[in-house]
Amino acid sequence: VFVAVRAGARWFKLRKIPVEMEDIFMYAALVSFAITCSLYLATIPTFFNLMAISKGRMQPYLSLEHDLVVMLQEFFVVQFFFWLSLWAVKWSLLFMFRRLTEGLPEYNIVWWAVLVFSILTFIGACVSNFTSCSSLHAWFTAGQCSTPRDARAKEISLWFSLAGDLATD
Repeated sequence: VFVAVRAGARWFKLRKIPVEMEDIFMYAALVSFAITCSLYLATIPTFFNLMAISKGRMQPYLSLEHDLVVMLQEFFVVQFFFWLSLWAVKWSLLFMFRRLTEGLPEYNIVWWAVLVFSILTFIGACVSNFTSCSSLHAWFTAGQCSTPRDARAKEISLWFSLAGDLATD
Protein backbone atom coordinates (compact mmCIF):
# COMPACT_ATOMS: atom_id res chain seq x y z
CA VAL A 1 0.00 0.00 0.00
CA PHE A 2 2.82 2.38 0.90
CA VAL A 3 4.50 1.97 -2.48
CA ALA A 4 1.17 2.45 -4.30
CA VAL A 5 0.50 5.64 -2.31
CA ARG A 6 4.03 6.80 -3.06
CA ALA A 7 3.52 6.18 -6.80
CA GLY A 8 0.19 8.04 -6.64
CA ALA A 9 1.80 10.99 -4.85
CA ARG A 10 4.58 11.16 -7.43
CA TRP A 11 2.05 10.98 -10.25
CA PHE A 12 0.12 13.85 -8.64
CA LYS A 13 3.32 15.91 -8.20
CA LEU A 14 4.90 15.17 -11.60
CA ARG A 15 1.65 14.93 -13.59
CA LYS A 16 2.98 11.86 -15.40
CA ILE A 17 3.14 8.17 -14.71
CA PRO A 18 6.22 7.38 -12.60
CA VAL A 19 8.50 4.76 -14.14
CA GLU A 20 11.04 4.02 -11.43
CA MET A 21 11.84 0.34 -10.84
CA GLU A 22 9.73 0.23 -7.70
CA ASP A 23 6.78 1.62 -9.67
CA ILE A 24 7.22 -0.89 -12.48
CA PHE A 25 7.16 -3.78 -10.01
CA MET A 26 4.11 -2.30 -8.29
CA TYR A 27 2.32 -2.11 -11.65
CA ALA A 28 3.31 -5.72 -12.30
CA ALA A 29 1.92 -6.69 -8.88
CA LEU A 30 -1.38 -4.95 -9.62
CA VAL A 31 -1.71 -6.63 -13.02
CA SER A 32 -0.76 -10.00 -11.57
CA PHE A 33 -3.26 -9.57 -8.75
CA ALA A 34 -6.00 -8.67 -11.24
CA ILE A 35 -5.20 -11.81 -13.25
CA THR A 36 -5.24 -13.90 -10.06
CA CYS A 37 -8.66 -12.56 -9.10
CA SER A 38 -10.00 -13.08 -12.62
CA LEU A 39 -8.83 -16.68 -12.71
CA TYR A 40 -10.35 -17.40 -9.31
CA LEU A 41 -13.64 -15.83 -10.38
CA ALA A 42 -13.61 -17.92 -13.56
CA THR A 43 -13.31 -21.14 -11.54
CA ILE A 44 -16.14 -20.40 -9.10
CA PRO A 45 -19.06 -21.75 -11.18
CA THR A 46 -17.30 -25.04 -11.93
CA PHE A 47 -16.14 -25.38 -8.34
CA PHE A 48 -19.65 -24.83 -6.96
CA ASN A 49 -21.12 -27.23 -9.53
CA LEU A 50 -18.57 -29.84 -8.49
CA MET A 51 -19.44 -29.34 -4.81
CA ALA A 52 -23.16 -29.66 -5.59
CA ILE A 53 -22.57 -32.84 -7.61
CA SER A 54 -20.45 -34.38 -4.85
CA LYS A 55 -23.22 -33.66 -2.30
CA GLY A 56 -25.94 -35.08 -4.57
CA ARG A 57 -27.71 -31.76 -5.11
CA MET A 58 -26.93 -31.71 -8.82
CA GLN A 59 -26.53 -34.29 -11.57
CA PRO A 60 -23.32 -34.47 -13.62
CA TYR A 61 -23.67 -32.63 -16.92
CA LEU A 62 -22.16 -33.25 -20.36
CA SER A 63 -19.35 -30.70 -20.26
CA LEU A 64 -18.31 -31.50 -16.67
CA GLU A 65 -15.10 -33.28 -17.71
CA HIS A 66 -14.06 -30.37 -19.91
CA ASP A 67 -14.95 -27.86 -17.18
CA LEU A 68 -12.82 -29.79 -14.68
CA VAL A 69 -9.80 -29.72 -16.99
CA VAL A 70 -10.21 -25.96 -17.50
CA MET A 71 -10.58 -25.45 -13.74
CA LEU A 72 -7.43 -27.47 -13.02
CA GLN A 73 -5.52 -25.48 -15.64
CA GLU A 74 -6.72 -22.24 -14.06
CA PHE A 75 -5.70 -23.43 -10.59
CA PHE A 76 -2.27 -24.38 -11.97
CA VAL A 77 -1.72 -20.95 -13.53
CA VAL A 78 -3.22 -18.95 -10.67
CA GLN A 79 -0.49 -20.14 -8.32
CA PHE A 80 2.18 -18.52 -10.50
CA PHE A 81 0.32 -15.22 -10.61
CA PHE A 82 -0.33 -15.35 -6.86
CA TRP A 83 3.38 -15.77 -6.15
CA LEU A 84 4.24 -13.13 -8.76
CA SER A 85 1.92 -10.66 -7.01
CA LEU A 86 3.66 -11.24 -3.68
CA TRP A 87 7.20 -11.19 -5.02
CA ALA A 88 6.58 -8.13 -7.22
CA VAL A 89 5.56 -6.17 -4.12
CA LYS A 90 8.71 -7.42 -2.37
CA TRP A 91 10.87 -6.37 -5.31
CA SER A 92 9.14 -3.00 -5.45
CA LEU A 93 9.98 -2.37 -1.81
CA LEU A 94 13.49 -3.71 -2.33
CA PHE A 95 14.13 -1.26 -5.17
CA MET A 96 12.65 1.55 -3.12
CA PHE A 97 15.14 0.81 -0.34
CA ARG A 98 17.95 0.48 -2.89
CA ARG A 99 18.56 4.20 -2.67
CA LEU A 100 19.43 3.82 1.00
CA THR A 101 22.42 1.64 0.12
CA GLU A 102 24.00 4.10 -2.32
CA GLY A 103 27.47 4.99 -1.11
CA LEU A 104 27.49 2.15 1.44
CA PRO A 105 29.36 -0.76 -0.19
CA GLU A 106 28.66 -3.29 2.57
CA TYR A 107 24.93 -2.63 2.50
CA ASN A 108 24.96 -2.58 -1.29
CA ILE A 109 26.35 -6.13 -1.23
CA VAL A 110 23.64 -7.16 1.25
CA TRP A 111 21.00 -5.58 -1.02
CA TRP A 112 22.25 -7.57 -4.02
CA ALA A 113 22.34 -10.76 -1.93
CA VAL A 114 18.73 -10.23 -0.84
CA LEU A 115 17.68 -9.54 -4.44
CA VAL A 116 19.37 -12.70 -5.75
CA PHE A 117 17.97 -14.76 -2.87
CA SER A 118 14.44 -13.49 -3.50
CA ILE A 119 14.66 -14.20 -7.24
CA LEU A 120 15.95 -17.72 -6.63
CA THR A 121 13.24 -18.32 -4.04
CA PHE A 122 10.55 -17.15 -6.47
CA ILE A 123 11.94 -19.49 -9.14
CA GLY A 124 11.98 -22.30 -6.57
CA ALA A 125 8.32 -21.67 -5.71
CA CYS A 126 7.41 -21.85 -9.41
CA VAL A 127 9.46 -25.01 -10.00
CA SER A 128 7.95 -26.66 -6.93
CA ASN A 129 4.50 -26.00 -8.39
CA PHE A 130 5.47 -27.87 -11.57
CA THR A 131 6.91 -30.80 -9.64
CA SER A 132 4.07 -31.16 -7.15
CA CYS A 133 2.41 -33.70 -9.46
CA SER A 134 4.08 -36.68 -11.09
CA SER A 135 3.30 -35.31 -14.57
CA LEU A 136 1.47 -32.46 -16.22
CA HIS A 137 -1.04 -34.96 -17.55
CA ALA A 138 -1.84 -35.93 -13.96
CA TRP A 139 -2.03 -32.25 -13.01
CA PHE A 140 -4.78 -31.65 -15.56
CA THR A 141 -6.74 -34.86 -15.06
CA ALA A 142 -9.19 -34.85 -12.17
CA GLY A 143 -8.21 -37.36 -9.49
CA GLN A 144 -4.88 -38.40 -11.02
CA CYS A 145 -2.65 -36.22 -8.90
CA SER A 146 -3.39 -38.13 -5.72
CA THR A 147 -0.61 -40.66 -5.25
CA PRO A 148 1.39 -40.62 -1.98
CA ARG A 149 4.30 -39.14 -3.96
CA ASP A 150 2.04 -36.32 -5.21
CA ALA A 151 0.69 -35.62 -1.72
CA ARG A 152 4.23 -35.37 -0.36
CA ALA A 153 5.36 -33.18 -3.27
CA LYS A 154 2.38 -30.84 -2.77
CA GLU A 155 3.21 -30.57 0.92
CA ILE A 156 6.86 -29.81 0.17
CA SER A 157 5.83 -27.21 -2.42
CA LEU A 158 3.47 -25.54 0.03
CA TRP A 159 6.01 -25.41 2.86
CA PHE A 160 8.86 -24.30 0.57
CA SER A 161 6.75 -21.51 -0.88
CA LEU A 162 5.59 -20.39 2.56
CA ALA A 163 9.14 -20.48 3.94
CA GLY A 164 10.41 -18.59 0.89
CA ASP A 165 7.70 -15.99 1.27
CA LEU A 166 8.47 -15.48 4.95
CA ALA A 167 12.25 -15.51 4.44
CA THR A 168 12.06 -12.80 1.77
CA ASP A 169 9.95 -10.51 3.93
